[in-house]
Amino acid sequence: MSVTQLGYIDLTVRDLGAWERFATQFLGFQVSDRTDDGRLYLRMDERHHRFTLIPGNADGIARVGWEVANAQALREAVTRLTAAKIPVTPGTEAEARARRVRDLVKFPDLAGLNGELYYGALVDERPFRPGRAMSGFVTGTGGLGHVLVDVETPEEIAAFYCNLLGFRVTDYILWDEMKVNVLFLHCNPRHHSLGLVYGPNASPGRINHFMVEVRSLDDVGHAYDLADKLGLTVVQALGKHTNDHMISFYVTNPSGFGVEYGWGGLTIRDETSWVVQHHVAASQWGHKRRLDAAHL
Repeated sequence: MSVTQLGYIDLTVRDLGAWERFATQFLGFQVSDRTDDGRLYLRMDERHHRFTLIPGNADGIARVGWEVANAQALREAVTRLTAAKIPVTPGTEAEARARRVRDLVKFPDLAGLNGELYYGALVDERPFRPGRAMSGFVTGTGGLGHVLVDVETPEEIAAFYCNLLGFRVTDYILWDEMKVNVLFLHCNPRHHSLGLVYGPNASPGRINHFMVEVRSLDDVGHAYDLADKLGLTVVQALGKHTNDHMISFYVTNPSGFGVEYGWGGLTIRDETSWVVQHHVAASQWGHKRRLDAAHL
């Protein structure tokens, strides 16, 4: 049994106030809980949280949680990782309580992320109430969205995720003028949950962006206007991607890396008929780069 979705992302942030405003007033997340040590939990759906903001002296992704179906699936994944000589550390009871899950393990991620496998995420019975007027987010079996990270050895990392965690290669974007390429991986019907950015302009270990998908194209349009009103930095204008058909734009978050805000992403309905392809452009139209060409 394999990973079923991208379940949570924990961020270490230097400016918690700026992040809370960005997450609620712009993205539309709901503050789910606050802890005595300053952690802030953020909801997108029926889960207790999808993001955790952890006050710290540096900005970045602290850990990425990949969900498996149950305890047996977790044991099987640990067996595969251990057989491949990947060090696996059991999560403590305190860590499971902090993640709001039944059990978890930690492992070193070849992409530079601190990986965790878990099962039994907490469901919040209270209705999700977005931080601003919007229709909500596309999550469910597709997870919270996707994350892209710069890497040096994409094929090796893809083999790690595919052979040990059950991911599948979706497709590639390969283009010369940008001198940066991307290998996309999926673990459920969402077109990709993980993207590996590589090439001369990539900086291995750097987080390129994470993506959240909303339920209405109007939500994207309203957010695009809101970004200007709030004085946010738009690094890529509104556009439509070639491979996943997402209509989206990109902004810089308070930690300095990108967030893609999109609608209409392609889903893989039949895994048996999916054929891996490659594209030579990232967008069918739009996505004009305003500041940082490394953001996709």
